[in-house]
Amino acid sequence: MSESVNSTSDPLESQPNRATKPPQLQSTYLRSSANTNMDHVSDLTREFWDTRRKMSALFARCLVIIEKELETMGKICTTSQEEEEGQEKGLVRELEEAERSLQGQRKQRQETSEMVLADV
Repeated sequence: MSESVNSTSDPLESQPNRATKPPQLQSTYLRSSANTNMDHVSDLTREFWDTRRKMSALFARCLVIIEKELETMGKICTTSQEEEEGQEKGLVRELEEAERSLQGQRKQRQETSEMVLADV
């Protein structure tokens, strides 16, 4: 009589460790297309962070150079005030140009990333 009770019970209860597998895609085209897009997104993301790391390193290097130049100018001041102002203006222009370049690259990377993500 206990056997009849077991036969009417839920089959999932009798096998609680049995896991169901999610359905798999049958089309290799969809899978390869998705992998290609994800690989492309991954490559662009990696390139973005590599570029950002390089720009940060260049910025840090520039700061070190500027600090050394300022120390040298403080110790040995053989230039006139007008020459110092001209050098300062030149450095400011170079810094502004580097900032514009960085912003342009950031914008370009962001637009490219958004386009790729929109395609996915």
